[in-house]
Amino acid sequence: MASLEQSMMDFDDLANQMLTNQSPFTSFPARNICDDDEFFKDLEDEKEQNAQTPDGPDPSNNQKRFSNYSYSSSSILDHQGRHVKSTRRRFEDSNGRLKATHEREIDGKKLRSTWERRKGEGKHNLICSEGSPEEFENAWARTPFGEAQLKTIEQTKEAKKED
Repeated sequence: MASLEQSMMDFDDLANQMLTNQSPFTSFPARNICDDDEFFKDLEDEKEQNAQTPDGPDPSNNQKRFSNYSYSSSSILDHQGRHVKSTRRRFEDSNGRLKATHEREIDGKKLRSTWERRKGEGKHNLICSEGSPEEFENAWARTPFGEAQLKTIEQTKEAKKED
């Protein structure tokens, strides 16, 4: 299933590259796997630390462990010809560990929101590649993704008023 999902993502990347390349003679760059590596790096470090406890696993703790990972990415060429992309990743496990990112991009300008929770303590960060987060949010509101988000918020408010 994971290889099918990866193949689907590769097709999306290929289609996006075909839309954004101006010259038919330019080659397609390799898929950037750095984002995947960066997202999972600290999760793997923590997994290794837990596996290296001197006593080994606690035999009295027979609870099942689980983890969940989700990924979604959408991109379009908007009515102004700008490449607009939204990518979300989320990891959660039975220890209460949470890591989530939402990266939005408008023609190469990015805003990354990250959420992390470990042992009950959480933090949220915003990183903007150019300008301020407020400037990016204003530009995002004028994209089809931003317009759809505002419409959803308005519909939710209307539904709450009716209740």
